[in-house]
Amino acid sequence: MPDLIAQSQDASHFWRQPLADNTTFLLGRSTSELAVSWDPQVSRCHARLLWDGETLHVERVPEAKNPIYFEGQAVDSCRVQVGQRFVIGTTVFLLMATPDARTESRPTPFSVQSIPRRELQSRKFHEAAQRIDALARLPRLISPATSDTDLARRVAELLLDGIAKASAAAVIEYDPSDGGRHRVLHGEARGRLHTFRPSWRLIRHVAESGEGKLHLWSPQPADGEESWATQQAGVDWAFCLPVEGESRLWCLYVEGGEDRDHTAYRDVAFEDDWKFAEVVATMLANFRAARMWERRHAHVRPFFSPSVLEWLDGESGRGLEPRQADVCVLFCDLRGFSRESEVSADDLLRLLKRVSRTLGVMTTEILAAGGVIGDFHGDAAMGFWGWPLEGDDYVADACRAALRIRRRLPPRSSDVDAGLPVFRAGLGLASGEAVAGPIGTADQLKVTVFGPVVNRAARLETLTKTLKASVLLDQATAERLEDSKRAGTDWRLRRLGRVELPRMGRVETVYELLPTEAEVPEISDQALDDFAAAVEAFEAGDWDRSYELFHRVPHYDAVKDYYVGQIVRHDRRAPPGWDGILRPGTAVN
Repeated sequence: MPDLIAQSQDASHFWRQPLADNTTFLLGRSTSELAVSWDPQVSRCHARLLWDGETLHVERVPEAKNPIYFEGQAVDSCRVQVGQRFVIGTTVFLLMATPDARTESRPTPFSVQSIPRRELQSRKFHEAAQRIDALARLPRLISPATSDTDLARRVAELLLDGIAKASAAAVIEYDPSDGGRHRVLHGEARGRLHTFRPSWRLIRHVAESGEGKLHLWSPQPADGEESWATQQAGVDWAFCLPVEGESRLWCLYVEGGEDRDHTAYRDVAFEDDWKFAEVVATMLANFRAARMWERRHAHVRPFFSPSVLEWLDGESGRGLEPRQADVCVLFCDLRGFSRESEVSADDLLRLLKRVSRTLGVMTTEILAAGGVIGDFHGDAAMGFWGWPLEGDDYVADACRAALRIRRRLPPRSSDVDAGLPVFRAGLGLASGEAVAGPIGTADQLKVTVFGPVVNRAARLETLTKTLKASVLLDQATAERLEDSKRAGTDWRLRRLGRVELPRMGRVETVYELLPTEAEVPEISDQALDDFAAAVEAFEAGDWDRSYELFHRVPHYDAVKDYYVGQIVRHDRRAPPGWDGILRPGTAVN
């Protein structure tokens, strides 16, 4: 894995970035990956780069205005080997082998100094007005940054502006998990530099100690040491400060030199430079922490409804802890997904878009009803209510969401153009005690719910296929819904009988959730009364009477078909030992 070095014509801007194998990078003036912000002759997105393990493939994008120069020729594409370079505008790009992190680019310093952070914070600026003016610009300077490289560029510019002695300043990323590998996110220099070669020893000292270090070198190598290339004559000092934050450490690296003796960098003016850089590092760390929190907040936001987010903001995140809670869990599965995946095997991206839009219906309605997105299970979505917000109406909210999903994904939907194609929806809801909140390990967490109630909801969703019902509830959910019905809710319930849940061995009284008669007139209230009487006779073992009652239910009520099929299969007689419990999937019920 080589490094790509970018350097402006006067060497005043530079960076060094590693190129991962078989990964495409975009290079341009404002790309987030390889940004060359200093060169107006580089288009916003100018070229695609791919390192295949042996060669760097460089290809100009059609929108780029200026050509790529390789070996003195204007080209649209080229293949670059390690040690070769190409040019865009006034910027030179050099492909170099990755340096060994154990190989030092400079001789052993004759002096290593550090100032503890607490001691530095207690000291005052000797040129306070000048320093404070520069620091006052920092928030306005870094807040518009759109990427890490853009942020590094802005900070490096400020360091160089604020430290008059410095000949170069850079922001360097150090990754201890990758053998101490580091990369120059961005650097700024005064005058012409040959190559920016920071001291790996200095960077390692800072990473290991967690505090800033200053190294002083002799202008000429000591006896017994090899000569070494410097950026320019007299570069004889550098200090590096850590920026607290994420696992990949950021460092502020500043270097320079004078014709005078090194003791010039032990005076109070240099102490001001160090303190200035320390304050910049602290403000940068705070900015990165805030931006990381914003990113995480953006990732978490889709899991919660606006009302839940508002509550969490008011509680300062206190509710984001796993705890036992009474919840209502909803499972929603797409019917017809397996068949569609076979039919669309040659166009999986199109299938993915259709599935995503359909799953979007589920998640939208869950969030709109104040629920939490718990997980995705293949072609199914899971939501839950009762955490972090508690209340008396969360079961009703869950059922309202289920009915809206049923409405938007009707059993016979085939409106492909509308983005809700031949997929149908089966929904199962169960209520009870569970552990809800961020659940997982130290390495991976997700907001979800855990407990037997989740399994019941999943099994009820599976039962919708057999019983041909759209929305099934367990008894706990139905009872709580009946309690809330006095508040004037708009749904109907019908009892489907006692059912042994698949692969659980648990017998549950199952109910179907239906819209009002005004919304679904084909299933009238009278039809529901006939259905209830038929189920009662079915459970009692009077299957001949049950058969007659089921025939009073309209033929387009598909749920009755399961019962009628069982009755016909046994010649209208309940089997010996009949206990009134449905056992879907078994040969005899």
